[in-house]
Amino acid sequence: MKRILLLSMPFGAMERPALGLSLLKARLTWDGIACDVRYPSFTFADLLGAEEYQWISSALPYIAFAGDWCFTESLHGPRPAADAGYLAEVLQKTWRLGAEDIARVKAVRAMAGEFLDHCMACIPWEDYAVVGFTSTFEQNIASLALAKRIKTAHPCIAIVFGGANWEGEMGEELHRQFSFVDYACPGEADESFPALAALLLEGAAKGVVLPPGIVFRDGGRTLSTGRAVPVRNMDALPVPDFSDYFREWSESGGSLVAVPTVLIETSRGCWWGDKSHCTFCGLNGATLAYRSKSGARAGGNAVFVGSLADGSHRGGR
Repeated sequence: MKRILLLSMPFGAMERPALGLSLLKARLTWDGIACDVRYPSFTFADLLGAEEYQWISSALPYIAFAGDWCFTESLHGPRPAADAGYLAEVLQKTWRLGAEDIARVKAVRAMAGEFLDHCMACIPWEDYAVVGFTSTFEQNIASLALAKRIKTAHPCIAIVFGGANWEGEMGEELHRQFSFVDYACPGEADESFPALAALLLEGAAKGVVLPPGIVFRDGGRTLSTGRAVPVRNMDALPVPDFSDYFREWSESGGSLVAVPTVLIETSRGCWWGDKSHCTFCGLNGATLAYRSKSGARAGGNAVFVGSLADGSHRGGR
């Protein structure tokens, strides 16, 4: 039986798990679908040195997109003029990075290809029918670079993207530009991705009516089934499964510099924006409506699943 693989790529934060992936794993397991979550971000941190990874992912301004630039050659091939322009106009002129810091960024970029080669060699891709990527902030280019390699080596694997970088029109355009991405799940994917995964595992995704919230390809055209249906009953969400994160954290050098923070979700949307949308806000466009868990679920009955550094498994209230 083929499995589902969910990936959180560089430059995801080492100090916290990917909540969306942890929720999806719990839901898929609930549905009887085998799912693994991996954090190649820890692998890259071990390759670079955890301190250097933290510097790129946390110390540099994320809107400089230095982390994404580190993987552009792996995705697009050599573009010396574009690279020179980025270093001069963005890092030097706009963000005033000195020669030493720019050399550090370039050194990280020099390791990107080796890291991707390692991912291709060490993950048993033949075990998986679907590989899903979460992409927020500076995870987009690393994720696309690996997805391209996966599709070239294993064309039968379905590649699916989700996360904030694939929201709305932006997600549709990214899907249009990168033909190796089969599907995208913009918005809340709590229902859309499990439904799509089940169809893909059955080999029935072609020629059927896909659920709402799916961007797909038909005859070379990018099409959408419309907005995903937002979760209304927050208490119906599963308890997120963080076990993969804690296992990889405990095995990585990242554990020396990153103290884990367990994420607890009590609500979605914006209680203020639901009443009076701020004019400057571009977040939560499709899911602005405020929804919350009950006090019992958000408080005393909230349990997390994790694997601690000593290998034990504990539930916490």
